[in-house]
Amino acid sequence: MHFPSSPRLRLPFCGLLFAMAGACATTSASHPVTAPVAISSLRTVYGIQMHLDGSVTRRGDWLYVVAPTGSIRTYQGTAPAWDLTLRAGLTTCTAGRGWTVVSQSRAARLAPLVGLTHDNSLLDTTGRAFRDTLRLDLGVPPGTDLGQSRLTFELEWPIESSIAFYSVDADAPLGRPDSVVTPCNRGRIGAP
Repeated sequence: MHFPSSPRLRLPFCGLLFAMAGACATTSASHPVTAPVAISSLRTVYGIQMHLDGSVTRRGDWLYVVAPTGSIRTYQGTAPAWDLTLRAGLTTCTAGRGWTVVSQSRAARLAPLVGLTHDNSLLDTTGRAFRDTLRLDLGVPPGTDLGQSRLTFELEWPIESSIAFYSVDADAPLGRPDSVVTPCNRGRIGAP
């Protein structure tokens, strides 16, 4: 999920609201399953914060994330946001290895989505609402158990000679509406 040649500033991220109700159960292309997705990093101390509301649809071997509403802002001050991007990823619980990224979408540039231009790309503490729908799609590799998988959203932006980023992860597996104990979430609060 990361570019090995780019220096990175890893910003751990926890405590975000991520809600995903419903299920993306095994389905055929003729019977897509859709579930709501809502993420927010507002009211955190991360340099650039975002919120989005939308849905994820499983159609065959693809997941389609559609977010018609959302916003981005800075925590404080201003920041150039032309190179601010968001990716969706599919992570799967692998015994002994934890959560592993098995698929990811292309990186979507967020500046044009909120009306910023290359010449005027400063983002500030005022939330800038999406002017269009954010669309991300990612493949589901053969053999992926969606009951042991979750969506991950990674926001990244340049800071001097590094790339800052953080991830927002789903707490519930994609394959079922109920929480399932996996080797990756055993002992976590809320795990059965």
